[in-house]
Amino acid sequence: MFKKPFHVNQTHKVSGADRKKIRRSVEKALNLDPSSDLLESLLPAKAGDLELAKLPAPSRLVIYLLDGLPILLDTSGKGDYIPTVMGLWACPGLLPVVMLKHWQVSHYICGGADVMLPGVNTSCLPDFQKGDLLAVCVPGNPAPIAIGAAAMHSMAAVQQAAGQGKGKLIEIMQHYGDTLWQGLGRCAVPNDGFLQGAVAPEGAAAAAAAGEAEDAAALMQALGLDSAAAAAAGSTGSSEAAGAAAGGGSSSSSSPWPDDMDQLMELSLLQAIVKSLKEADLPLNSSALWTQHLTPSRPPGVLLDVKKSSHKKMSKFLQAYTKSGLISTREDKHSGDTILTAVNRSHALLADFRPYKSAASSSSSSAANGSSTAAGPAGSAAAGGAAVAAGDASGLAPLVVEEVFKPSKDVKAVFEAVGASPEGYYSASAAAEVAFEYAKQAQLDVMAPDNRTLVLDALLCDALFKGTIKKGELYPTHIAKADLREAFLKRMQPQTCISRGAARSLRRGQPPAVQVSGERRQGNKFVTRVVGVEAFLIDPAALAAECQRKYACSTSVNDLPGKNNAGQEVILQGNVIEKLPDYLMATYGIPKKYFLVKK
Repeated sequence: MFKKPFHVNQTHKVSGADRKKIRRSVEKALNLDPSSDLLESLLPAKAGDLELAKLPAPSRLVIYLLDGLPILLDTSGKGDYIPTVMGLWACPGLLPVVMLKHWQVSHYICGGADVMLPGVNTSCLPDFQKGDLLAVCVPGNPAPIAIGAAAMHSMAAVQQAAGQGKGKLIEIMQHYGDTLWQGLGRCAVPNDGFLQGAVAPEGAAAAAAAGEAEDAAALMQALGLDSAAAAAAGSTGSSEAAGAAAGGGSSSSSSPWPDDMDQLMELSLLQAIVKSLKEADLPLNSSALWTQHLTPSRPPGVLLDVKKSSHKKMSKFLQAYTKSGLISTREDKHSGDTILTAVNRSHALLADFRPYKSAASSSSSSAANGSSTAAGPAGSAAAGGAAVAAGDASGLAPLVVEEVFKPSKDVKAVFEAVGASPEGYYSASAAAEVAFEYAKQAQLDVMAPDNRTLVLDALLCDALFKGTIKKGELYPTHIAKADLREAFLKRMQPQTCISRGAARSLRRGQPPAVQVSGERRQGNKFVTRVVGVEAFLIDPAALAAECQRKYACSTSVNDLPGKNNAGQEVILQGNVIEKLPDYLMATYGIPKKYFLVKK
């Protein structure tokens, strides 16, 4: 599932009410005993911050992180929960355990292979049905190294092992060493047996370093490690085992990225200045700086959240680096937004900075190799209006179309009250979360007549209804919790963010449709016209050249008529009206709903 690099599309905190629902769903999905403490070990009722992370469409995968460590996956986005390996480290008895014959077999599992019958100790198999979730362990190490679904019944496995002993026993879904562990898992390990590329019995690395194990030399030679490397792996694992087992997600000392959000924000700013921010881009408001430069420049596998930094707001973050002399800013008199006006490229911070491979470049590199960066089953666009498609063999980066919301002046005070940036762009769920967070902080449910209603204070009432109430009518004093989300989103500015690799476009409302039409000209000639591809970050000239090769026809690019039309049209000789939309969807990733075909 996580064999290839991936990037997170959006993330937000999970409310207390949603957390309770998730716990009930996990308890049912994993068939847990309510009297046991396994659920509390995996997903505590109150301890720790629970976050939800989504991958770009067409993936429907949802990742739940507890204090930054991925502990739970929803493979379909509809409640098909499975724990991660990192989650199993906190409660190793959560799933039935299949034991490998030898620790050396773990080398193949950590490389992404499924568990085959010849590598399993079938004499101690637990009872399970086909499709059941199973944990995989090595002898002498209680911490699971992988989780997967049974490919056959346990009795069938025993019978088959007595005969030929071949066949797939477990289809691995997530394992130690995959890209989830390397990125969001932050390379944490539960004990010193977890080495690079394989898992040995607990304490084996330390014993090998001390020369106490009889097969120490063979073990280290098989892993490609020397005793010093084993000792380093052992000390790293021991220092992090407590944090990983507690679900706290302690970062590995081998991880190149700091845990401190202030340092991550600074790294992303310096990377953006060096790699993407040009003088021609200035002046630039804080929201555009965040969406177009800071977020794409973050380290791979890292989630930026200005609210988790000491600055709390983008304006404060930019002011701090204005005082240090790195950048120059000014405040917009009308909107109050902080505008980036200049960059001091001779600053000491830039002199000592060494660029790295950012999250955006990692995903673009994966797409250039012809692979999708999103893990999970293919499907239609995910909720929230996001859509993504893999690039073609020519190396196109995936297209991402997101419906986002910008706080208007009506709701600006609500965002400021909870410490959220009023200049940023939010998904529908993240924006609604701000409204519910304000209601929670203001205790608007304390005086409500029932648990389905909120009392409106002056600030939230003005945010939702100011300017909409006719003269002589009274402002409402209550609102149903079920209506708060829709009412709050109506007061925000809906926009569409379209990105392809580092290129981004932001526009109000929905993007214009790609119009594909036909026209019959003199001499009974038929041409196909395409208009509107620029909105999806496609160069009309490049499209014309590609269509010329694909359809073996002459093409041309013309400016659209009219003073207010800045776009261009691509004209293809011949009738390809039915073929062209499918080609554009497959090659350039434009969602089907954005096409208008006129035959």
